[in-house]
Amino acid sequence: MKNTRAIVCRPSFVICVLFLSFCSCLSPQCRDEKGEPVDWYYVYKLPRERNHLNPLIREGVAYMYLTPSKLRGGWIMSNKAIGDPLSMVGRTLEPLYKDKNTISVLYNDQPPTNEYQPDMLQSVAAMYSRSKKGQTKNGGVNRYRKFKLGESYYDDYDLVEMCKMHAKYMKTRVENGHTKGVVLGDKFTSLWLVHSVPRFPPVPNMHGLNVSSYSYPATGMKYGQSFLCVSVQTSTLNQIATQLKYNEPLISYYNLPEEFNSELPNLVDVVKNKTINAAPWYHIESFETLGGRKFLSFAKTGRFNDDLYSGLVGEVLQSDLLVESWTNGPGTLDSECTRHFQVRNIERLKFPMAKMSFTSHNDHSKWAVAVAHKMHNSQDAKVADYWVCVGDINRALSQEARGGGTVCTSGPILWGSFAHLIESVQNWYIYKPPSKVVPFFELGLNFTFIIPDSPGRWGMSNKYITSNSMLQNTLAPLFRPTYSDHLAVAMYDYREGDHRFAGSVARGILMADELGGVWIYHTVPNLVNLWNGRQTFPEKESSNGHLIMCLSMGFQTANAIVRALRNLYPKVTYLKIPKKLQHLLPEWNLLEIPLKRPRSSAQRFVTRGNTPVELLIQRPGDNQSIYQTFASSKYIVLDVYGHSDSEYISSIWSRKYSVRNIDSISIKLPEKVIYINNMTDRMRFAVSTAADWQTLGLGPKQYWSCISNLDKEDMSGAGGDMLCVEDYRVWRTFDNLKVKEPSCIS
Repeated sequence: MKNTRAIVCRPSFVICVLFLSFCSCLSPQCRDEKGEPVDWYYVYKLPRERNHLNPLIREGVAYMYLTPSKLRGGWIMSNKAIGDPLSMVGRTLEPLYKDKNTISVLYNDQPPTNEYQPDMLQSVAAMYSRSKKGQTKNGGVNRYRKFKLGESYYDDYDLVEMCKMHAKYMKTRVENGHTKGVVLGDKFTSLWLVHSVPRFPPVPNMHGLNVSSYSYPATGMKYGQSFLCVSVQTSTLNQIATQLKYNEPLISYYNLPEEFNSELPNLVDVVKNKTINAAPWYHIESFETLGGRKFLSFAKTGRFNDDLYSGLVGEVLQSDLLVESWTNGPGTLDSECTRHFQVRNIERLKFPMAKMSFTSHNDHSKWAVAVAHKMHNSQDAKVADYWVCVGDINRALSQEARGGGTVCTSGPILWGSFAHLIESVQNWYIYKPPSKVVPFFELGLNFTFIIPDSPGRWGMSNKYITSNSMLQNTLAPLFRPTYSDHLAVAMYDYREGDHRFAGSVARGILMADELGGVWIYHTVPNLVNLWNGRQTFPEKESSNGHLIMCLSMGFQTANAIVRALRNLYPKVTYLKIPKKLQHLLPEWNLLEIPLKRPRSSAQRFVTRGNTPVELLIQRPGDNQSIYQTFASSKYIVLDVYGHSDSEYISSIWSRKYSVRNIDSISIKLPEKVIYINNMTDRMRFAVSTAADWQTLGLGPKQYWSCISNLDKEDMSGAGGDMLCVEDYRVWRTFDNLKVKEPSCIS
């Protein structure tokens, strides 16, 4: 009986041992939060937001993810912290700490550090302290020193000397690529994790310390970060290693068993720091995951000396790109609009599932999407336009001379998940002041602007209106051949009057594709010249002040606007409607055909940003003031500014409403106030008086801002329109232009 019992017990013991062994030695593959293998995934670590309701977001450790099985549902918000060993990234990197026989290559241009390994600044500080200048300075009293590094204190003088020493040190070394990632593998399966996180992940044997588990650095919590993981056959690592040789990585840790030397010679080269020494200085590699999904890897060396996205990716994919990358460093590149395929910087992101939005200044992730022409709801492998790329290099001047790369794949559903994160600016205003204001404006190309989150003052742009401005980026599709079959365009301008027709002063541009449209309302004669090849600004108008506004809208609103404009009989300077859009925009072909029964009632609509808008029409031959019409309809006091060769005849004052003249305006910047000479200013605007310190009409407070091409008291009878927006921030920004409150003179 004893022998029988022994025979019965042994198999169960063997099974237990095998099971435990299996659990502790997972094969290297991308893994979900349950530890199950997945073919690939994308993880987006969200930036820290101190006042958010979600505690994980408050701490800067929240993340969302995409996996193949749940791709149709879009981004999923995890309830785990990114630093949790049970997170997707933690589960994926578990073999790094559990199995000493795993192929492991960790590379990071900002490698992990701890108290036993000072970072670069501390190293330079130590060098400085040992120098003659440092020893002389260190004789001072510590309480006057501002910075503490290690056990020493330093002041501003010390910092300057350290910078000099650091610059001298940098000249003596060749800089590695700006590239971050992890390669893990065994005999059969492997993974490649491409990410953007400095000081990550912790290496298993850091300076003699046995790091036995996964963690996430505190330095990576403040900003957003990106991860792409792909599961591949181990033989595919040789292709991936080819890309790493071009990337010129800084290896922070590796473990490559000798048995793989013959199978993976390129990976052996990588860990031996062998790089590319012959042109071409870039390489494109196609590979497949275990599940058969195709990826395209782009890699460049430092000698490529160009932006990866505009110099290589856009040209190869034959597509315009929208790029999200680090914008806080020196030498950030502007959007590239001069090459055959444009590369534009993403400026703001939205995450409805996390109830947050933020600018690119809060994001350290690195990804790009192709500019596709319409959304798809089905996975179509034949559609080549829907590229998504995730990598490790930024759009920065300094990184043109550094190695780095990105990994791309195509698919409309995946593309839509990333593209929907981009928060386009739904409305904006540009005010280009006259050139004869201050020397700073002498070229006539500087401008101020309002966007939806403006703080109530005009923001001074650091760009010229002709160079990567919001105007140029908005109008860019007009000049792109790839948009010709997808973009409807209607441009109209001033029409001179004659003895039968009083003329029309309306000016604007309407554009629409399969997703909706925009309306650019402006005061600039001949704003667009399609023969130039790119958007410029009319040289004859550079000395004058002008106002330009852009509103985003749906098809129904775009049609209603054109129908209203037909009351004015504007001069159509360009009209093109692709066949696929004609059923969505039936009014556009009729823009130059006047309505038989003109209507002048106000058109009310809401922009895509949910801003209430009213469009008022003054038909040719109608001598009534459009400003007076609006003020009387709203029972408000309306203050009007516009170009005038002499004083206005009078203000309009009544018990129910008033219209007053704004004599002068100024742009109030934090560092100075700029007074505007309205003799060369073509801007015309009006604001309601809604604040407590202003004269009120009989109606409730209303925050209206209006722009028009019509003078307050135009006696010519020319037709025109006025566009009014009810938005407190916009109103406050326009109201802030006034030098003083106008007075009513009966």
